[in-house]
Amino acid sequence: MGSTTKETVNTALREVLESRRRALALARLRAAVGDGAFDPELFENKGNRRR
Repeated sequence: MGSTTKETVNTALREVLESRRRALALARLRAAVGDGAFDPELFENKGNRRR
């Protein structure tokens, strides 16, 4: 393996922080949808996408 305990802990902490960032971003996105900031249907309709 070659991994030290410190490297393992640092890797785990980075993964936890990244997961938390994604969870917060998703919560903000859900709140924006709930507030009517944009229509999520636009993202589901593939015909509206640019090429």
